[in-house]
Amino acid sequence: MYRALAIKELRETAVLGLLCLLCMLPAIFEQMSLEFDWNRLTVVSLLKTQSQFAHPVPFVSDTLDNWVLFCGGGLALVLGGWQTLGETFRKTWSFLWHRPMDRRAIIGVKLAAGIGVMAVSLGVPVLGLAIWAATPGTHPSPFAWWMTEHIWRLAFAVTAVYLAAFLCGLRDARWYGSRLLPLAGAIMVPLAVFLTQPWPLAGWTIALVADGMLLAAILLVSRERDVA
Repeated sequence: MYRALAIKELRETAVLGLLCLLCMLPAIFEQMSLEFDWNRLTVVSLLKTQSQFAHPVPFVSDTLDNWVLFCGGGLALVLGGWQTLGETFRKTWSFLWHRPMDRRAIIGVKLAAGIGVMAVSLGVPVLGLAIWAATPGTHPSPFAWWMTEHIWRLAFAVTAVYLAAFLCGLRDARWYGSRLLPLAGAIMVPLAVFLTQPWPLAGWTIALVADGMLLAAILLVSRERDVA
């Protein structure tokens, strides 16, 4: 039953993850000095087509940071709402709650699927860029794996937005009342992590504390509220 629920969640959210991954490609191409030629439908090197083009240093500019926040934040909002409000609109919460599974297990499977989709959508492009940057002869700039730490920190911070969107969709409250309060606070988490980039430990701490609080709230709401 756990496997069936996980497959259902992944089947329903895979398209959202794919869209996010595709959204990340322009930023990855920019870091690799590539662009998509729409006339020939091929990827071309800017270093070959524009001799004056200066190759960017991978993971140093803010471009990739902004794209991770933009694409990851958008995916988090849609994904969290999709997994919860979708059940509400289809009126399938009651069916799930009455399965021979603990409610925490049901929510855990949903969250695991959502976090997995986000990890693949953001992690695969960033990891691919890092492997490319670490390969000798691909670019004229120095590279060390520690240079990718801030990107992973930002990507992790976006999970707070996902958990908050999930919580907002799960809560039985009025939309024009307190239902959106968790999301209003969680949106500040990636911003806080971005602003504290000179202090990595502070950024990780902020994200971990926010995720822990939101996860506890989700489990509490799922246990105490009968969502129809």
